[in-house]
Amino acid sequence: MPQLYPFQLDAVEKLKTGNHLLAFEPGLGKTPTSVLAATQLLGTSPTSYVLIVCPAMTRVNWREEWIRWGALEPHHIGVLHTGKRKSMSTKKLEEWSDNIGRRVIITSYKLLDKFLGTFPNRFNIVILDEIHHIKNHESGLFKTVNKLLDDHAPDYVWGLSGTLIPNEVKDLYGPLKTLFPRLFPRFWDFAGKYCRLEKNEYGTAVVGANMENLPRLKELLVPLSTRRTRAEVAEFLPRLQLIPLYLDQGLDRLNALQEWLDDAPRPSIVLTHTRAQAHQLAELYGRPLKFVVTGEQDTATRLRLIDNAAKMRAIVFATMHSVEEGINNLANYGSAIFFDLYWRPKTMVQVIGRFSRLNSATDRSAQVHMFVRKNTVDERIAATLSERIDAMNHLFKAGQGEQAFADSLEYFGRTEEQFKEDLLKSFGGDIDLADEY
Repeated sequence: MPQLYPFQLDAVEKLKTGNHLLAFEPGLGKTPTSVLAATQLLGTSPTSYVLIVCPAMTRVNWREEWIRWGALEPHHIGVLHTGKRKSMSTKKLEEWSDNIGRRVIITSYKLLDKFLGTFPNRFNIVILDEIHHIKNHESGLFKTVNKLLDDHAPDYVWGLSGTLIPNEVKDLYGPLKTLFPRLFPRFWDFAGKYCRLEKNEYGTAVVGANMENLPRLKELLVPLSTRRTRAEVAEFLPRLQLIPLYLDQGLDRLNALQEWLDDAPRPSIVLTHTRAQAHQLAELYGRPLKFVVTGEQDTATRLRLIDNAAKMRAIVFATMHSVEEGINNLANYGSAIFFDLYWRPKTMVQVIGRFSRLNSATDRSAQVHMFVRKNTVDERIAATLSERIDAMNHLFKAGQGEQAFADSLEYFGRTEEQFKEDLLKSFGGDIDLADEY
């Protein structure tokens, strides 16, 4: 069995103490850490059961990671893609019933409500991957997750997240209430202590953070959570370089991309906004070996295409959103470029993190490039990206990168719509910016 790093093994021991929040930054191995902890707790007992609830696109990845780190045969793992339906054939119904009774069950948040009351076994461990999906404590999803926990009364509930606070401190309440209901029984008690409350014509609004009390919240979270940043474990990480490529006034992105591809090592990956744009760039530059990865493909297909391209030393043209989550094999690529920059820095940070991951099959150095035009908003985007990565070293700064970028647009007197219009000029206006995934 492959080995974990010391800081991951330390987190394994903490997970084994009870409900816990595993808040490693993206790429630091939340999945293998939680799989090993579950394996050590449950051993090979045929009457022990684990449920993983995750974003739909990461189900296949969870299955592969469990086989790799949990020493389980594939037939012990069930991946649920659909609920029970009256129209099922006898054969499909038998397969479904067999799947739902396996030792490790993997399903998505969107499907979870279809399985309430149908699981034949009590779960000993429930793992909530990307637990910020239940940040809204008034949502149906939050209620579904907590109904499941009430029904099964698991011995351990673990929440996993690399971006715990997407926007506001109040977003912490849903995950904390789910994991530690006795410590965080009521939302308004939490909001009154750790957020700012403002009266308006509609009532009381919860905004921002109570900076005076945030240190107390951080102190409270110390025994309940394990946070590791990329800076803290840099000695273990493959080296990642973020390199701006400044464009001369007379050189457009299309010609600059050709020059970059002429010199880039293979395999390489070109990242862009939209499906149409990814296909268009592939037609322009991808011959003879080209692979296009978009959100239209399921996760297994995307993983396979990226693996095949790496083996063939080819070029991949991908939309940013299609590799933002659940794609853990980009560390096999030593070179990548953002053909265009994105107005949501969080998306680019997530993608960049995919090129430098612990427990990957390679420890190669990765260089991620981006085209930047001098004296334009590009410079602010590039700077914000660096600031955003640094900000992720602090638990309560998640989400501030987006605000920094909004401030940058205002500084340059540009709106998001103007930024999009500028992007369209590269392709004569025939790219659909709603077609990002």
